[in-house]
Amino acid sequence: MCLREKLGGIVLTINSIILLCVLGPETVLRSSFPALTAVSYINIASFIQRLDTFILILMVILGFVKITIYFFCAVIGAADLFRMKPSVTNIYLIGGVIFFSSLMIAPSYQAHINEGLKIVPYLLHLPFHIAIPILLLITAYIKQKIKPTLS
Repeated sequence: MCLREKLGGIVLTINSIILLCVLGPETVLRSSFPALTAVSYINIASFIQRLDTFILILMVILGFVKITIYFFCAVIGAADLFRMKPSVTNIYLIGGVIFFSSLMIAPSYQAHINEGLKIVPYLLHLPFHIAIPILLLITAYIKQKIKPTLS
């Protein structure tokens, strides 16, 4: 594990602790965006208030950066997979597929949260975190047992 991952985990832990201390566990559990709720409590000398706008702008910018990185990786991955150069046509095609599939999968925020909490853990997390690693372990074990007998 590299230093960046450790620091990321430490920052997330500190962030969670601060949110729990400021809001309490019930509010953190009920709130969709607990950081936005916590920022609404800021009042410095009755002058610096209402920082919600800056947090929303920050969330939009960071969300845009995250989506841009995922989109860039999808374009590069598709170009590598199909052994072709990334072109404007590929970018528009992949962008259209992502756009229409995102609308079909989760048309609203509530549908997105519902899918993320009820559907994705069973259809993606279980296979990718449990089933595929077990199958790879069994395959490696079988290959290791067959290899000495073939030599």
